[in-house]
Amino acid sequence: MKKKKWMITILLAFTFWGSNAQQTLKDGEMPQLPLLPGIPAKEPIGSVKLGDSFGHPSEEGYKEVPRDWNPKNLAPEYLTRLYQKSGARFLMIQGMHHDNFDLWNSMYQPWNSVNMGPKRDILREWADACHKYNMRYGVTFHHEYTWWWWQSAFGADKNGDKAGVPYDGHLTLEDGKGKWWEGYDPRMLYTIDLREYSKLQGGFYTHYLDYCKWYATQWSMRMTDDALEVTYPANVDLKISAVFRIETR
Repeated sequence: MKKKKWMITILLAFTFWGSNAQQTLKDGEMPQLPLLPGIPAKEPIGSVKLGDSFGHPSEEGYKEVPRDWNPKNLAPEYLTRLYQKSGARFLMIQGMHHDNFDLWNSMYQPWNSVNMGPKRDILREWADACHKYNMRYGVTFHHEYTWWWWQSAFGADKNGDKAGVPYDGHLTLEDGKGKWWEGYDPRMLYTIDLREYSKLQGGFYTHYLDYCKWYATQWSMRMTDDALEVTYPANVDLKISAVFRIETR
């Protein structure tokens, strides 16, 4: 009886990486901040404090991270070819992390990698490389935590000289006049103050139904219209194009 020969193939590579990996963050992770009542300690939500890297969170927070993020050595084509030579035939590409920062030339999210930071359409670079090397790929979106991720951005110091001064989640489009982020609404990055629902007890989002509708619609357009346009070039066979994995909680 002949023995069956089994071939093991590496099927999947995953580029779980973006502005959230800015090297000023300790070990590439978003730092932990004072948390809201009822939120597990492991959840890093809030406006980022990076020691001496930025000023007080009433003026500066996570919005300064993608501004300074510049992965100049990122080479999607080289890496995609390397993954393929290693046996991978499917590449999962991060479209955005919980931080709400889009890694493509987004029509619906001005906080994106073309407008600031590297000023590169990173998703398109990955997609183009996959088409070149005949790799199937998908795009992941991690927005199920977005409107919880930054809720501490709406807090304030309880002690010290800045006690009671709202953090930068409270800043508006008008507040950006004369600053580097002029024309960019922080609410498009941080979402809105939902801290009254921190314990998740009844009446969930009751006071924000209009915002919920807008949020869901905007996210649908960002994925199925906007990112899809980037990953499905008109002249490319759809059989080798994007698949979307959408996380919900």
